[in-house]
Amino acid sequence: MGHQRKLIFSSITFVLAALLGLTVVVALKDQVRLGTCTFTLERPRTTQEYAKGLGERDTIAPDHGMWFVFDPPEQPTFWMKGMRFPIDIIWIADKKVVGLNENIPVDDGVSLYTPAEPVDAALEIAAGRSSQCNMKQGAPIL
Repeated sequence: MGHQRKLIFSSITFVLAALLGLTVVVALKDQVRLGTCTFTLERPRTTQEYAKGLGERDTIAPDHGMWFVFDPPEQPTFWMKGMRFPIDIIWIADKKVVGLNENIPVDDGVSLYTPAEPVDAALEIAAGRSSQCNMKQGAPIL
């Protein structure tokens, strides 16, 4: 009976360690450091989620953002359709900031926003956060 108890305890310990390790990996992948701030990321998965972005929400937490991935890199066009609050868009290529659109007002999709060069990612955050977090063009993404 003692051997079975040790085997069960070892199995439970292994499963818990694996689960904790997985949680740490997921947490690391779901955060990014830009300037002086760390953001928890939401990631759109479908074409509809990419088109909607942060639209139809009332706000986003100051330490959260929506992360868009473009593989291969491209020059995507963003709009403010369905937006209820202003945002900043940070354009990213090769793990560094290559452009910023700050304090984009709500205009229900009238204006379009495109980076000056192909990007492999973009981050939408609450308006003013890029300035508060001291984000600059050329800054690394960690």
